[in-house]
Amino acid sequence: MKQRRVPACLLGGLVLTALAAGCASAGHRPVTVTVGSSGTFSVPLPPGRYQVSGRSPDVMEIGGGHRRELPCSQPTSAVVTAGQTATIMLTCVVP
Repeated sequence: MKQRRVPACLLGGLVLTALAAGCASAGHRPVTVTVGSSGTFSVPLPPGRYQVSGRSPDVMEIGGGHRRELPCSQPTSAVVTAGQTATIMLTCVVP
C-alpha cells in the first residue's frame, strides 16, 4: 500500500491560549491572537503551562444553511519560562 503525502499549506486564523487546568494565576484570562497568511504568530505571556489551539476561516462546517468555523487543531501544551521564547507548531487537520 502506497502512502499518500498530503501537501501542507499555511493558514491564517486565530490561536487561543489558556492556562492549563490546575495552573491558576490571578487575573489571567484566555488570549486570542490573529494569525496572518504566513501562519506565524507571537504573543507575550507570563510564565506558566498553557493549552494552545487554533482555528481558521478556511476550515468551515456547512450545514442547514449555516456556516461555522471549527477548531482545526488538537490542543497543544506549551510551557512559557520567564525570559525565554517557546516555539510550538499547530497542525490543522482538514478532512
